[in-house]
Amino acid sequence: MDTGIMGWSSMDKVLALIWQLLHFFQAFSLPCSRSPSSVHMQVAFQCFPSRTDHFYTLLLGNKVLSSTTVCEDMCECVMKFRAPQVSEELGFSLQSHNDTELLDAKTFHLAPLVASSVRMNVSSTTVVFNWPTLDDGDVLDVCLDEQCWVASHFQPFHQVTGLQPGRHYNISVAKKTFIPHLQINVTQSLQLAIKTGQCPVGWLAVGWSCYKVNPSFMSWSGAKQACERSTPGSHLANIKTYAEFLSIISFLGSYNHLLLLWTALNDHKTEGDFRWSDGSTYNLNIEMTSALAPNQTGCVAMQKNATGAGYFFTSFLCYLQLPYICQEELLQSSSEWLYLESVCETEAAFIWSNESHLDLSAGFTLALQSEDESKAQTVSHMALTNTQDPVRVQGLSPGHVYHFSLVLVRPSGVSQTLGPIFFANTKPNPPQNLTVTAVTSSQIALCWNAPDSTHNARFEHFILHWVDLVSGRGLAIHLEKLNRSAVIGGLKAYRAHRITVVSVTAQGVESSDSLSVTVITEVSPPRRVSADAVGLENMTVCWWPSLHEEVDQYYIKLHPQTNQAQTREFWVNDSTCISLTQLKSGGTYEVGVAAVKGRNMSVVTTIQQTLSMIH
Repeated sequence: MDTGIMGWSSMDKVLALIWQLLHFFQAFSLPCSRSPSSVHMQVAFQCFPSRTDHFYTLLLGNKVLSSTTVCEDMCECVMKFRAPQVSEELGFSLQSHNDTELLDAKTFHLAPLVASSVRMNVSSTTVVFNWPTLDDGDVLDVCLDEQCWVASHFQPFHQVTGLQPGRHYNISVAKKTFIPHLQINVTQSLQLAIKTGQCPVGWLAVGWSCYKVNPSFMSWSGAKQACERSTPGSHLANIKTYAEFLSIISFLGSYNHLLLLWTALNDHKTEGDFRWSDGSTYNLNIEMTSALAPNQTGCVAMQKNATGAGYFFTSFLCYLQLPYICQEELLQSSSEWLYLESVCETEAAFIWSNESHLDLSAGFTLALQSEDESKAQTVSHMALTNTQDPVRVQGLSPGHVYHFSLVLVRPSGVSQTLGPIFFANTKPNPPQNLTVTAVTSSQIALCWNAPDSTHNARFEHFILHWVDLVSGRGLAIHLEKLNRSAVIGGLKAYRAHRITVVSVTAQGVESSDSLSVTVITEVSPPRRVSADAVGLENMTVCWWPSLHEEVDQYYIKLHPQTNQAQTREFWVNDSTCISLTQLKSGGTYEVGVAAVKGRNMSVVTTIQQTLSMIH
């Protein structure tokens, strides 16, 4: 709600202000932003234009991002704020000012760090990071819990192993940029999250696979069919890496009675050429023995070492009845499945794309899972289909943090999160009923009501920010949530100021800035009005003009302190004194002086003066 323009006295001033607003006022916030995510930024700089104490403000366009600066003894200053994650560069202005004027400004452009700059391929026990859009010379500091490394154009990927299946992991990404000609250091940071794939209880999770030991006895072909019938995509185990082999033999340690188990390895097509079920060749450096004649094809089982630890591979006749081990593979896809389009106070909108053409009719289920960070163990699901339209999740609480993920579940119970976990910060409800209570030439007083608190809405504090629409100078202050009024001081006289009050969450997410008002400060009144030459029937009244402000004329009001006397009015154009004559000897007069600019008049400054008596 825009409560309007306060203080105009003529239509021409209204039109002039509208032009100023179009020329000066820009903001990136929308009632429901299409770039809902934000990146944390920290700007470090030296005091400027001198080493004396100044105030500093950082603006994006004409929106005040921060007026809170921490400066150390050596005059090294730091500002922290949030900026929108967008694909294009953003223009920032770092302003230095004192109580009354803008002293200097440094402008710079910067591309925000976006979540899509880091790609993650997550299995049940590993994650592979890559950064295809990273430019030469740029580096990222990446951490997964306590493991940290540096990402650069020369190291295009990084793998982390040894993760626990079905576990949530936090990831931090930071990018540092130095702007040499301004001597400004900018650090951007993002918080991301992943969840590893999960196998059903009793299964073994290794990388992109889930393994299930079946103790029932079957021939190799019977075991092959049993695995394939159990769930779409399941098959006898292909054990292609030494890490998988070690994990499986460690897992088999809990099955002391299993001496032999069928695997998918066989030489059915060419005798002696052992291949897995997907056609790949056997290339492990693990002993393989055979109980077959040289001219017989066979099927390969894992055999427990009777004289030592572990297992090895042995080729047997395929009709032998043995236990077997099935394998079900997680979906490996680099597709971008889910896009967070927008977040409002009570709604999040997503777009999802089935680029891998996942056949959900085969018993797979795909759901959008949401979790309120403030409510432990509270998770809701929304089932998706192949032809799903853009998904809107409604009924969210304003000012909360939600985790959204796209979860694929197979009939066997194997589940995985496709892509990263999205952090969605719903906007807090905005303050209500912003009202201007008083305006002077240098101050504006306001009050407002607290935001709507229904639907378990939250916020932490208010930010009051304002911009002089002529100079572009902006400021912002933080106010406690119980503080619902403020007086803005140190303003220029007869200037239009855009004032906005927003509520802010603990994560720094601001409400929509729709609660704003444009106010014009009054004309400055004359200073030091005095009667300099007082006679019997006359006196000369003088005043000092306002500093740094030109006026059109002065209005003088002469009011005798008698009931019968008539008030007289005067207008002075090019002087700061006026001679008042034809007065009554010994009379007491009230003289008021006001400055006039256009059709706007300042408050009247008054004095009282008694004339001399005739003796």
